[in-house]
Amino acid sequence: MAEWSHGHFACMESGFVPCLCNMGIMGFCAGGRANELVKDDGSCMVTTIILYLCPLYAIMVRRAVVDKYGINEGMGMSVICECCNPCAHYTWLTEVQTKQGGKFGMIGAWEGPGAADAQK
Repeated sequence: MAEWSHGHFACMESGFVPCLCNMGIMGFCAGGRANELVKDDGSCMVTTIILYLCPLYAIMVRRAVVDKYGINEGMGMSVICECCNPCAHYTWLTEVQTKQGGKFGMIGAWEGPGAADAQK
């Protein structure tokens, strides 16, 4: 089983602006896009709205990332990470960036492979 490629506070690897804006302030939008990229059938807009209404849905998105990339993490650890660490979403967002070979832009934009499909 694989491990996470990045830690909980890994967003600063891309610089301050992407960390604060693209995955911080607009983190739910990036989460919606990540869910769409990982599940191949998820809707970015629907997931984004659900994340704004119920931030704990991030546990389900995290689990989708764990399952897709074969990461060694149980459900209990996913719940603890998402509930106790306000920066936990950076872990799975940076993992999606690394595995998909792209970057999140503003308001959930995706720059990289599959960008044409992701923007539809």
